[in-house]
Amino acid sequence: MAIDRSLAVRLMNAAIEQAEKGWSEGGIPIGSVLARADGTIVARGHNQRVQSGDPILHAEMDCIRKAGRRNDWSELTLVSTLSPCPMCTGTALLYKVPRIVIGENRTFMGAEHWFAETGVEVIVLDDPRCVELMHRLQREKPGLWAEDIGESYRHQVAFVCTANSCRSQMAEGWARAIHGERLDVFSAGIRPSTLNPLAVRAMAEVGIDISAHASKTLADLPGKLDIAMTVCSGADQACPTLPGAVRRVHVPFDDPPHLAHGTRTEDEAMPHYRRVRDEIRAWVERELPKLLQ
Repeated sequence: MAIDRSLAVRLMNAAIEQAEKGWSEGGIPIGSVLARADGTIVARGHNQRVQSGDPILHAEMDCIRKAGRRNDWSELTLVSTLSPCPMCTGTALLYKVPRIVIGENRTFMGAEHWFAETGVEVIVLDDPRCVELMHRLQREKPGLWAEDIGESYRHQVAFVCTANSCRSQMAEGWARAIHGERLDVFSAGIRPSTLNPLAVRAMAEVGIDISAHASKTLADLPGKLDIAMTVCSGADQACPTLPGAVRRVHVPFDDPPHLAHGTRTEDEAMPHYRRVRDEIRAWVERELPKLLQ
């Protein structure tokens, strides 16, 4: 029996509530419900891959799991804010769910042709609210969306300080060395100067060559960044927003040239550079990956 469109919209409202719940939890904003022909909802679910660490817990899978063991699948309607992926489509077909209501398929086209090939009734509402849910995800967390559908993604990360001569250069060097397989890393300065030779020396001591780096301006950064980190108070105050940065984080480190002021030789100055170098390494190793989740 074909589903009434007004009922489909009401059920989609419930699925959108689930999607918003997932987003509020830090997850992916896709929601789903299972309902009887009279509109009674028997299960609700939302994408919980991030929250649970379960790589297959898409919204439809969460919803079907919560429906539990039952023998009335052939009487139910599965509703999803987004076109179901092959995994979720296959599960619906396995249990012979006869009707599927989809919020939108503009931002992602799943395996809807499988439904058509097996005679499953499909209604695509093309709901602008569902489109905006996905646009927000793809705009603010593109790496998370790529992960959800099994695609690779290289995060765009920049370190910014006042002169782009020391701390941001060391941070760029560490990030490339430690996370280069998953990141494109950049650095820039509010008022670019020249590369600090003692920063080059400090990094060379740990096997990282930044001698070819150059001090750069904000205009040299890519047009779009996933994360921009200011590593000195001057850059933080001068840059309340950074062009193209989805997320900005302030991570202040002491200024080695300032700490070394008054030292008589480079050898006397180097302990200050080494300490800040190692502090930057610890942050890049432990904290930066958390920002990319």
